[in-house]
Amino acid sequence: MIEVQQGAKIRRMKLVDGLSIRAIERRTGLHRKTIRRALAAPAPPSYAPRPKRSSKLDPHRQA
Repeated sequence: MIEVQQGAKIRRMKLVDGLSIRAIERRTGLHRKTIRRALAAPAPPSYAPRPKRSSKLDPHRQA
């Protein structure tokens, strides 16, 4: 799976720099299918929000 920065880099290389998928493959080291999937996605990948977790110390803290 590609990270947010890699997805943005791939989109920039294709849309702004006008590089081919093969050229992007050579520069990033990613497989062509991965690059195509990243470009075909409706939006760049984003970080998933994590749910709030309680701490082990919560029962011992004073409110």
